[in-house]
Amino acid sequence: MDRTRDLIVDRLENLEIASPINGVVISGELKKYTGAPVERGPGLLEVTPLDMVRLELENAESLRRQIKELDE
Repeated sequence: MDRTRDLIVDRLENLEIASPINGVVISGELKKYTGAPVERGPGLLEVTPLDMVRLELENAESLRRQIKELDE
């Protein structure tokens, strides 16, 4: 029993969630997997490369002024 517990503790301590790409999470909720069994392989989150991220801003002029004020 101790050996099984030690194995589980070791796996938890060395648990790593990694993406094969650098990017930002665009969908998925990691909290819903907390405490739930998961299998190795299936994706938990959807990540998109940073060069694919596009921002659409409303009132861009106001935002430019705010950024300029922060730079000063």
